Amino acid sequence: MSLQTQNSRYSPGSAGRRTTRRVAAAGNADRTDTGSQARSGRARTGGSKCRNGTERAKLCLIRKYRSNLRPHTLRLGLVPEESNWYAIHTRPRHEKCIAQLLQENKVFTFLPLIEQIRQWSDRRSKVEVPMFSCYAFVRIVQETEERLKVLRTPGVLGFVGNERQGAPIPNEQVENLRKAIRENIPCSEHPFLSAGKRVRIRGGSLDGVEGILVRQGEDQSLVVSVELLRRSVSIRVEGYDIEVL
Repeated sequence: MSLQTQNSRYSPGSAGRRTTRRVAAAGNADRTDTGSQARSGRARTGGSKCRNGTERAKLCLIRKYRSNLRPHTLRLGLVPEESNWYAIHTRPRHEKCIAQLLQENKVFTFLPLIEQIRQWSDRRSKVEVPMFSCYAFVRIVQETEERLKVLRTPGVLGFVGNERQGAPIPNEQVENLRKAIRENIPCSEHPFLSAGKRVRIRGGSLDGVEGILVRQGEDQSLVVSVELLRRSVSIRVEGYDIEVL
């Protein structure tokens, strides 16, 4: 091989070009690794969003109630005689979803609803909203398995009273509400009332319901309360026979 050929093969110019090609290849590899890491990061972030989306979907899917069922009318199984009513604290605006989840899990649940008129820019319509925002009632036996069934329901924040065990509510306080809801008696929220003239309704669809009688002019209403929640509801009782306790 001639000296001229050797010099042209190993000339400084050709060495520079080979070095440039190596640097370019290394840059491409770095960009490939960076792109893979970015895609991996996006995948991890997307997975987190997916999990959060799944939890939201699980709660919101229950909003599609079957047309012939409502949370305060559905009956699931027999209620043991030794069971008690308890109030649970829920996430805001998730009461209906939580009530449906509990019922599907065979927990005897009561979510009182009242009608309200909502005004939008182009229309007015009646909507059913929880009587006590962020609360629902369950009737269970005070056993660990029953408590955990309630506490593990998505959206349940805890029992009212003792967060893990709750405080039992006198049966008549909840039954008064259930009877009024079942008989479609007009109800409305009322400031909590614990003192006043206590009466009992005799006869009719509200037979046996007790509360505090409130008169406003010629109208009279019966105020029933859930003392643990310090919440009261006013029930119209015109035309009913009333006895003083």
